[in-house]
Amino acid sequence: MVGPDPRTLVNRHRIPGHAIEGLWMILESLDLLDDARDRAPLLASISALCESAWDAEHGGLFRFTDAGGPYQPTGTLTGTDYENLVRDTWAVKLWWVHTEAAATTAIAAHRYADAGAGAWFERIWDYTLRTFPGGADGAEWIQIRDVTGRPLDQVVALPVKDPFHITRNLMQSCPVAVTDAEQHPPFP
Repeated sequence: MVGPDPRTLVNRHRIPGHAIEGLWMILESLDLLDDARDRAPLLASISALCESAWDAEHGGLFRFTDAGGPYQPTGTLTGTDYENLVRDTWAVKLWWVHTEAAATTAIAAHRYADAGAGAWFERIWDYTLRTFPGGADGAEWIQIRDVTGRPLDQVVALPVKDPFHITRNLMQSCPVAVTDAEQHPPFP
């Protein structure tokens, strides 16, 4: 969001998860439309966005980041509720951001042989499966975790988002996960 003052929090914050998901949709659309345009810039953006959101201390992708990197967004405040949301939840880890990033990196690695995306897929896939499943077989995934990975009892979006998003994203990730399982079993 670009406004008249580039120093505001709203202008400085980034939402890498949505950008990564957007790249997934663009890649899928280009393929569905049989569009032969060069995908190299899109593929390069995937790794850059993952890097811009990765929590080097605890793992996982931050919900919001600063324009300068993977840390708390900075900038002057204008008094909006959205600024409070960004400030209060920037460091949380959301399951759908991770499954969508896993799907995007899986597609880029499997379909386009992008080595950078393949490395990110492994990192994100490992974090996702260690962090978000609810425990026992059939338990609901925990939607939101704090910066260290502890469950938070909050609803960030619709409470019914799990069934569609998790299933869709994990199905998109399967080709890479199956290929990787031959080399590195995913579950000990």
